[in-house]
Formats: sequence, structure tokens, C-alpha cells
Amino acid sequence: RTPLLSTATKRPADALFTPKKGRDIIEQMGDVGRQQRVLARKAGQVIDRLAAENASLRASIAKLATDLEACKPHIKKKVKENPNDITATNDQSAEVGAQLEA
Repeated sequence: RTPLLSTATKRPADALFTPKKGRDIIEQMGDVGRQQRVLARKAGQVIDRLAAENASLRASIAKLATDLEACKPHIKKKVKENPNDITATNDQSAEVGAQLEA
């Protein structure tokens, strides 16, 4: 299993990776000019906002899925009866009696 990179670990400047949070972009840029830092900060804010929205939507989907499961009717399974334990009903007794008379 490969070790996970911590936030304290410096990534090489030429390594390409998908940023998961806004701070990842700023850390990857290193020493750049003011305009690039402003642009990176704005891009990071958008990434953070979209990540929060994504987490919120995932939570609402999970809640709706549990609500849907709660609304479904619970079907009871029929218990299989042992044929040796079944008692004869009146209809069955009448049929057997008719067969014996014939």
C-alpha cells in the first residue's frame, strides 16, 4: 500500500494532480507574481464552494434514499407449514368422506 501524501509534504512543481481544495492550488504554485496568486486564490474559492455543494448534495441524496426505504412497504414472507402439522379442514374432510362412500 502506498503512503498517503500529507499536507506538510511538498509536491514537486512539475507534478500534475487534481486539487481537492483551494489550498492545494496555492501550494502547487510556489513563488509566482501577485496576479497569479489572486487568480489561484479565486480558483481555490470556487473549488472550495463546489466541494461544499457536492458534499451537501451527497448528504441530501443519502437522506432521500433512507426516506425512500422507510416508505416502502415491508412484505412479510409466508411461513412454510410442515405438511405433517396441518390439520384437516371441513372441506377436506367432506371430500375424503365423499371418496370413502363412493
